[in-house]
Amino acid sequence: MNTLSSRKSSAWTILLVLVTLASLVPALFSLILSLIQYQPARGLFGSPFAGLQHYAQILSSFAFTRVVANSFLLWLVSLGAALLLGLPAALLGSLVKDNRTLASLAGLVLLPALIPASVYLMLLLRIFPSTLFASRNTYVLGYALQTILPGAALVAFAGLAFALIWRAGGRSAPAGALTGGLSAALLAGFQMLQPSYEASLLSANPLVYEIADTLDTFNYRTSLMQMNISQGATVYVLRSLFQFVPALLAALVLFVLLRKNQAIQPLAAPAAQDRSRGTLIAFVVAAVLSLALLFAFGRPAWGIAGELSRNLLPSLLLAFSAALVAFAVSCLVLFGAAGSASLVTVIAGVFLLAFSQATVGQYIIARSLGLIGTFIAPALTGWLQPSFLLLILLFALLVRFGQRQSSTLRLAFAGALAVAAQAWGGFIPAILYLNSPQTFSYGLLLRNMAGSAEIISMVEGTRPLLVLAVLVPCLLIGFAIAWLVRQALIRLPAEHA
Repeated sequence: MNTLSSRKSSAWTILLVLVTLASLVPALFSLILSLIQYQPARGLFGSPFAGLQHYAQILSSFAFTRVVANSFLLWLVSLGAALLLGLPAALLGSLVKDNRTLASLAGLVLLPALIPASVYLMLLLRIFPSTLFASRNTYVLGYALQTILPGAALVAFAGLAFALIWRAGGRSAPAGALTGGLSAALLAGFQMLQPSYEASLLSANPLVYEIADTLDTFNYRTSLMQMNISQGATVYVLRSLFQFVPALLAALVLFVLLRKNQAIQPLAAPAAQDRSRGTLIAFVVAAVLSLALLFAFGRPAWGIAGELSRNLLPSLLLAFSAALVAFAVSCLVLFGAAGSASLVTVIAGVFLLAFSQATVGQYIIARSLGLIGTFIAPALTGWLQPSFLLLILLFALLVRFGQRQSSTLRLAFAGALAVAAQAWGGFIPAILYLNSPQTFSYGLLLRNMAGSAEIISMVEGTRPLLVLAVLVPCLLIGFAIAWLVRQALIRLPAEHA
């Protein structure tokens, strides 16, 4: 049996602790920046000491109170919408009797989570009036529509995967679906003050700042665009401290579930495990979806194909390098969770969830090392995005029920591909570090097109070819992830029986 030995598990645990400590370096930089009046010309240690002055200013300002309230409201609305769609989908899927079909569904429902936020926004503005995001009264509805599918995808995935595990343990599949879906929702609690960064940054505009401005958008404008670095670092530290409590609660749920080493039975016969008749069908579906979206966006301007070709290499470099780093991190987390280090995994999870997105600290480190305008900084920080952390922790719950290396490795590959899709079609963190059009990825180009301040007219002149260049690879990566997840789930062994 190809299982993890205690010695190997200890090695993975040590590496997991080291990578967690390394990821906290930007958080420490942010703390130092919040205590000084940072001046780029004088550097980190030459800038004057400010003490708690920035904290007093931020906590007493009306803007901070407003953005905190907005952040929590938008997160709550988005999570509620995701549960409303994701839980019924998981419960219905759990009624499927064939385990291989259910494993395939669990992988396929992740597809909406990989579609870039820019594409969602453009589709919404094709379907609904452009005033959807230009009015305070309708913005919350628009934001819910913008984020419902990615959130519901993660909830449904967790529900369907747990339905399989519960069934293999001789328990009720619908009960497993409910447990998995609610566990995903509880783990998402660490985002209560940082709703979807890309969605909020795209749809927020001066007309609706009163309701749409979140901690992330506020911080992006004040600290990185206006270079008020110390204030931005202070906002980050306060947000992290506030979110430490929900991150701790989420990790406690993670710890309880990681301890459930219940006996399970194989979900498919060995002869059937390698068959994947749906792979060809999946790629055909990807082509059909691409054509449907082509018509949805209108006739493409094929003349810009040459213009877009220069951004192909940067997109490939960014996606590949980010995936490589994410694969290493995925292996650390998943092999640590699959072994005997569930407590260490949970402690690492607490710190990563609470302190991971230290945007200001990361930017200052990258700037001081001369990494602005290179692919190194976005590749190193791509895995620190909340969406990846949530997905990899859900994978950690799954591998705990079966310590087989092949399944764990497949889920690690799936996590790396998720970051590759994020790097290809998304624009965070590329927007922070890539400052030259020659280095822009397709996702960043699409963001610059969709994220225009002229939100009412921003759909006009959309170039569908760019949308397809972003979307088709993300869909294909999504089907590859679905296949890996399916193969991992049907290999869950009965080694704890």
